[in-house]
Amino acid sequence: MSGGQDESSVRVALRVRPQLAREKIEGCHICTFVTPGEPQVMLGKDKAFTYDFVFDMDTTQDAIYANCTEKLIEGCFEGYNATIFAYGQCGDAK
Repeated sequence: MSGGQDESSVRVALRVRPQLAREKIEGCHICTFVTPGEPQVMLGKDKAFTYDFVFDMDTTQDAIYANCTEKLIEGCFEGYNATIFAYGQCGDAK
């Protein structure tokens, strides 16, 4: 039977964005926590979600590029197809 995790060409990355200044002023609390050393994010205290890559709000754009997209871009120059689909709220700097 095929279709195992290692056979998929789709990878999913999640980035927890930093709080906006407005959110800090309004006293909004952070309800997501990245599990250290694991590609997992906790929502509240009891809901865990696992992805191929998880980045917390302190991760730089350079680190995300190096970990998620650099090899895809290099592959394009070698003739391979790649798609990067960024999804999120409007204005969240995708």
